[in-house]
Amino acid sequence: SAGAFLRSPYATGGEPDVQLTIHPWDKYSRTWSRKFGGIASIEIANNHPRSRGHISLRSARFSDPPVFVGPYLRDINDSLPLLWAMRQVREIASTSPMAEHIDSEILPGAHVASDTQLLDAIACGPAQFRELG
Repeated sequence: SAGAFLRSPYATGGEPDVQLTIHPWDKYSRTWSRKFGGIASIEIANNHPRSRGHISLRSARFSDPPVFVGPYLRDINDSLPLLWAMRQVREIASTSPMAEHIDSEILPGAHVASDTQLLDAIACGPAQFRELG
């Protein structure tokens, strides 16, 4: 894996607020048809989210799992740096020499282009996170 840190226009301090990580595999272990023989995943993370959650005890019993409240992206200011980063990643991917190694964007897909569509893709995220927040 390789990574980079970017400072979006929405950063509130002088340090980068977005982290990119490229994995030479599908990070979420999805199964793809053979035509996608070489898969890479680019993970985009907001390192300074404003939304806050909490973890608390469910009961005094150690065998009871904790209560986890993760209000991911409840604050729109958490989504805007991710939207900006998605557009940056697309620009990087379309520029030589990277462009020579990319056949197509699988998810969310090049047809997902408007701010509304991209924000929806950001909010939905990978299927395993959708019911968490």
